[in-house]
Amino acid sequence: MTVKIAGETILLAYPDRHAPMKLEQLAMALEGCIAFDRAGAMLRAAGAEADPIPLWLITGSSVLATWLQWSGNETMFRKRLALIDKYGMAPVFGSVERRARRELGHANVKIRVRCGLAVAEHIELPGKKPCAGQFGNKATVRIDGVQLPETVITAIAAAAGSPKPRRVSEVLDHPFFSDHELTIADVRIQDGATVIEIDTQWGPLKPVPQSALAVIPIDFDAVHPFRPTASELKQLYAFVDAGRKLLNQERHCR
Repeated sequence: MTVKIAGETILLAYPDRHAPMKLEQLAMALEGCIAFDRAGAMLRAAGAEADPIPLWLITGSSVLATWLQWSGNETMFRKRLALIDKYGMAPVFGSVERRARRELGHANVKIRVRCGLAVAEHIELPGKKPCAGQFGNKATVRIDGVQLPETVITAIAAAAGSPKPRRVSEVLDHPFFSDHELTIADVRIQDGATVIEIDTQWGPLKPVPQSALAVIPIDFDAVHPFRPTASELKQLYAFVDAGRKLLNQERHCR
C-alpha cells in the first residue's frame, strides 16, 4: 500500500524490514497534518488568515519574544514565515538570515522556524562589549574576550534560583538588557569568553487569542497549542504499536 501524505510517499509492504520504521514515519506525518489543520483553524477563528503569521502561532524562548519586540524586527520576522503541511516542517516554516550592514544599523541575525518552533541560532548585540545571543530551549549570551573574575561568577551562581537572582544588566551594559528585567540562570567561562545563561520560558511568542483557543481541544498543550494533544498522540502511537504487533505475528507465522 502506498500512502501519499504531507509531501511524502510512504510504501507499506510486507515483508519489509523497514516496515516498523515506516509506520512511525506515517504517524509523524499525521502529527504534522493535525498541526497544520489546527493552525489553520486557529488563524481563521482569530480572523488572521490573511495576515503574516502571528507570533502566537510560533513557540520559542521568552527572551527571543522580548528581543523581537525590542529590536523592531517582529514584522520582518513574521513576513518570512509560511503555513505549510510538509513532513518535518508543518505547521509553520521559515527563516531569517541577515548579514550585518553597519551603515543601516543592522547586525547579524539568524533565526530558523521548523514545525512552528523558533530557534535564534545567532543574534548579534553590538555595543561597548560586542556579544551574541542564542535563544532556544536555553537562552545564552556569549561575550568574547571578556572573563569575569571568579569571585563575581561565584556570587552570581549563588544568587541564581534565589528569590533575588542577579539581572543580566548588572553584568552586561547593553540597551536590550537595561530595558528589560532579564535575570541570570548561570554564568561560566568558556574558551576565553563569558557565557551568561538567561532565565527563559518556552511557549508561544505572544499570548494566544481566546478566539483561537476556542477551536482547539480543551486538553491542548499550552506550550504548543497547535500540536496534537496527549490523548491524540496516545491513539496515534497505539496504531503504530498495533501495526508492529501484526508484523511480528506475520513474521512468526511464516
